[in-house]
Amino acid sequence: MKKFTAIFILAISCVLLSMSSFTAFAASEIADGIEVVFDSEKGEYSKSEKINVTLSVTNKNNFDVENIVLKNLIPEGYVLAENNNDNLAIEKLSANQTVNLSAEFVPATQLILFRL
Repeated sequence: MKKFTAIFILAISCVLLSMSSFTAFAASEIADGIEVVFDSEKGEYSKSEKINVTLSVTNKNNFDVENIVLKNLIPEGYVLAENNNDNLAIEKLSANQTVNLSAEFVPATQLILFRL
């Protein structure tokens, strides 16, 4: 069994989500038979909008892979929306299996106003 940590997901998430206003797009990367896809609901976000993203990981190998960790970096000025997770540990990913991690980020100032 191979051990794979999806570190390059962090780089993709950081680049795409750390800007105050940016154009988001689907990005895909394959390494060691593991395909990771980053996708967002929209093509462009402003710093006052909610951001919805999905990380998908697919095992393209003909054998199981163990210990995969997906992690979304939280963009500067944002917080993870309630009832969302920014990471997912996958103990075993079977051959040709896909697992998704969806997350919603909200502007930090918006969350503070809702909680007052």
